[in-house]
Amino acid sequence: MRDLLDQKPISAAFRGGSVTTYTGKNPSYQVLTLDSATMLPLEMETYKFDILKANADDKDAVWELDHKTTELFDLPDLSPNSMMILAEQAYAN
Repeated sequence: MRDLLDQKPISAAFRGGSVTTYTGKNPSYQVLTLDSATMLPLEMETYKFDILKANADDKDAVWELDHKTTELFDLPDLSPNSMMILAEQAYAN
C-alpha cells in the first residue's frame, strides 16, 4: 500500500500460517519480530510440522523452522519499503 500523496510504501500485508491441515499441506505458524521503536516488521519465521513423518514415527509433534522470510527473499527487513521493492521485482520478472 502506498501513501496517496507521495506514493511511499506505508503498509504491507502478511499471510499467516495455519495449524489446520489441508490436503497435502502441513500445519504451520509464523513468528513476527518487530522493531520496538518503530513497530516495523524485521523478520518473520515460519515453523512447520511434518504430519506424515510424525504419524509414521508415532512421536510427539516437532515444530521445525521452515524458513526466515528475509533469507528466503534476500531482504534487509520486512518494512513496507523492502516489501514494495520485492513486489516490484516479482512484477518485473
